[in-house]
Amino acid sequence: KKLVTPKELDNLISVGNPQINPDGSQILYTRKCVKDGNNHTTIWIAQTKGLKKPRELTTDGKDGMPRWSPDGSQVAFVRGSESGSQVCTIDMAGGEASQLTNLPEGAIGEMQWSPKGDSLAVSFRQTEEPYTHAAAEKRKEKKESDPPIITEEAWYRLDGDGYFGHARFQLYLLDATTGKSKNIWNKDNMGFFSYCWSPKGDKIAIATNTNKKAFYDSRHTKVVIHNVVTGKNATLPNTTRGPKDCMQWSPNGKWLAWAGREGDESTYSTENLELYVANATKGNAKSITSHIDRC
Repeated sequence: KKLVTPKELDNLISVGNPQINPDGSQILYTRKCVKDGNNHTTIWIAQTKGLKKPRELTTDGKDGMPRWSPDGSQVAFVRGSESGSQVCTIDMAGGEASQLTNLPEGAIGEMQWSPKGDSLAVSFRQTEEPYTHAAAEKRKEKKESDPPIITEEAWYRLDGDGYFGHARFQLYLLDATTGKSKNIWNKDNMGFFSYCWSPKGDKIAIATNTNKKAFYDSRHTKVVIHNVVTGKNATLPNTTRGPKDCMQWSPNGKWLAWAGREGDESTYSTENLELYVANATKGNAKSITSHIDRC
């Protein structure tokens, strides 16, 4: 009988990004609401058995992307601030969250623990210096206007992401103890790569497009295998020419799977994405869903 008013939209609560711990007993998730006129996101934890109520794990208000360590003893998550995002960890045996990284201002797109739990693979995009918070504050003091983004690239902004100019996501390895970072892949032209650890943690498979015309043509997307021990990269042979996404390694380490298709259209196309499987060393990719008219 009562109409919903704009004010009441602030009462909506959304949950997302559920992460089940290794033994299946607990689930991490994010809880988002409006608090004091701003988005307030915290990480909560729920039990899969019993009647215990979910409890709040973090209270900062800008926390997200929770990820269990392989043994379930730690949780890594991303904490945002005006000066960018940092990876934080919290010991599940008790204690407060601590900041692991000291990255320059930028955004974190994805984060995956290594199977051994000694490192994390993180996609990170560093903010271009003229558009950092510190640069904006200096201009504010001098009463200067913000500089324009001058570009000949078609890819410089995105809905929900804003303007990022020429900055692109790159792949880094983070030491899970010291937080030290090492850039292992910076050649993706769009920064939209997909990656996955091998079961032994000695390799990372990356679906990436390094072509200058990546925005218009997905046929050049390839699978690069990064060797964590040697630091060398090798391209997986005998794969189809087309987009590749959602990389997954088989439990025995012999196979790779991804969502893709043949052709120049990206994963946003109306054409179905098919499930491809390939040998992790020889390639010879083959679609196993080409007979099914479903994406």
